[in-house]
Amino acid sequence: MNPDSSQMTPGGDRPTAEQLRAELERITGKRRGRGFLRFLLVLLLLIGILAAAVILLFPAFVVYGNSMAPALHEGDLVLAAADPYPEIGDLIAFRSGERVLIKRVVGCPGDSIEVLDDGAVRINGERLSEPWALLTGDSAGELDYPVTIPDGGYFVMGDNRGSSVDSRFRVLGIVDESQLLGRLVIRLWPLNRIELLAPDAFQALLHSASLKLPFSR
Repeated sequence: MNPDSSQMTPGGDRPTAEQLRAELERITGKRRGRGFLRFLLVLLLLIGILAAAVILLFPAFVVYGNSMAPALHEGDLVLAAADPYPEIGDLIAFRSGERVLIKRVVGCPGDSIEVLDDGAVRINGERLSEPWALLTGDSAGELDYPVTIPDGGYFVMGDNRGSSVDSRFRVLGIVDESQLLGRLVIRLWPLNRIELLAPDAFQALLHSASLKLPFSR
């Protein structure tokens, strides 16, 4: 008796329809797997190229500390657009010595500003509406108010008023327009918190790119 007789197929060595179907599915599955892997590699390459282009065109910054909570948290990656004339409420990145800081504009050139004990701001005699601010006691800072902001200057503060070194303190003072690096427009990371930080984010990015691309001039 042939010990392998149980594995013999009808008609000698010819495979059955079920065996042919199984082999076809196996081959097709391999091809699908290779196709998906190829698609995934191309997708990752395109994402990498896009990320590199974005970083080359627009400055990106990582947030450190909690002075901008709750709007921004430590580890957030934010994208900025060129803007030489930020307005009240804008988030900006600027250079201070060897550091890059992120704060919110609360006063522009020519404004008379006063910071109250709880960290709230009064501009030209009227209290500023600040839904973003975390107000705390003993947050007026070191300055003698009111302060008139000079031409080309910006008064900046952290949203977390009790945990921010900003224009209220002489170590930083009023930020000059020459220090500005950009206006924050998009949070890119973490992925579950991707968000537009400015209502005109895409317009701002297009305008910023037009300033850097030689063929757009």
